Amino acid sequence: MGGSRARFYPARSLREELVEDWDGRSLRLAVGELDQVPYAEWRDGGRPLQIFCRWYGFSFSYPGCGLYPD
Repeated sequence: MGGSRARFYPARSLREELVEDWDGRSLRLAVGELDQVPYAEWRDGGRPLQIFCRWYGFSFSYPGCGLYPD
């Protein structure tokens, strides 16, 4: 469960599509078939803020963030 705080998803965890609940909204995470780039999208439309970086950079930007799976 995602919750409401920033959360890091390691690339290896996105080998299969993930669907997470974030404050009552459904978030889909996957890797593009052609470009193999991870992306996220809300099931009800739109895209969340997404940062593609290494763990240490993400955790420095978002202290106290979660790590998938937790």
